Amino acid sequence: MARIQVLELPTIYRVEGDPETPFVLLVDHVTEQEAEALRHQIDGLAEKCGARTAIYSTMPIDVA
Repeated sequence: MARIQVLELPTIYRVEGDPETPFVLLVDHVTEQEAEALRHQIDGLAEKCGARTAIYSTMPIDVA
């Protein structure tokens, strides 16, 4: 079964403005067919929620 995780990237500090903590949506445990079927939906979700990108993997990836 596919799962979605959030991978936080290093915080970006700016001289003017608020700091930003970028993140990536990580979708693992998907088959090749599921990845193709979900790609458009997950990419749209990543864009809407402000993620830098979405990563797909057929193998499990644990984000610590």
